[in-house]
Amino acid sequence: MITCRCDVLRRAAVAAALGVIAAGAQAGPADDAEAFDALELPSGQPAELSEVVHDEEAGLLRLRILAPQISRDAEERIDPDAAFEDMQVICDEFGLDLMRREGVERLVVSMKASELALGETAPDVTQYFEAFRAGRAVCLWEEF
Repeated sequence: MITCRCDVLRRAAVAAALGVIAAGAQAGPADDAEAFDALELPSGQPAELSEVVHDEEAGLLRLRILAPQISRDAEERIDPDAAFEDMQVICDEFGLDLMRREGVERLVVSMKASELALGETAPDVTQYFEAFRAGRAVCLWEEF
């Protein structure tokens, strides 16, 4: 399993964030963080790409998103339906290219209200998970 901490790597050019990468150049964690920051989520909530995990054994990518407004204690709480719409956009506009680049067909987007280690649970921290597979132009939702 390969893990990259993308929240501390923020130095990519705007062109790389938009997917215009110089010939022969490989996108990396900084490029991914910059591209994610360029997303506009339908709910308008702020969200941060906290981690990208390539789970080679499972043959999928995991996008771990910090989204404090999904917390049940948030003043302007984002409900599960709005969070799902955000996750669909994250997959369509960010994850699909990442899946193709990494050579995988499946992706799990997880949103968490506060930082948690992968696999950790906390009853007071709201978390949402959705699985997708790569379609031709969009991500296709997969029921767990």
